[in-house]
Amino acid sequence: MREYAESGLLGAIVPKSFGGAAISNVTLARITAILSEANSSIGQIPQPHYCLVDAVRIVGTAPQQEIFFAEALARKFFGNAVSEVGKDYETATTSLSGGLLNGRKFYSTGSLFADWVPIAARDDDGKAVMVYVPSGAPGLSVHDD
Repeated sequence: MREYAESGLLGAIVPKSFGGAAISNVTLARITAILSEANSSIGQIPQPHYCLVDAVRIVGTAPQQEIFFAEALARKFFGNAVSEVGKDYETATTSLSGGLLNGRKFYSTGSLFADWVPIAARDDDGKAVMVYVPSGAPGLSVHDD
């Protein structure tokens, strides 16, 4: 995955206005298919990265876009901590402004070697949020199972 990151592909979907290549989903799928022929894990592992970089494009604020597109272009990898057992997110922010989260995820592809771990949670009002946490943040642990 280090070689994948060094290739520059992690920033491939970043919009041109932020310095990215803004490749299409079709082109990304073709690249993924080619890489997957050699190793299917290499096709699967970055999928959450692209999804969560694209989420910044779709719903991120301008300051969030500046930060996270720059990170993707700097070859920083985004893992994920989104899925939970059940229908609703039980992971909750204790204080969104204070940056405290409490919860557990069961699926987190790519988070073992990620620079950022986006975490799906609910804020104090019960609204769904995505909190992008640096991988070395205190209290964040990723277990290799």
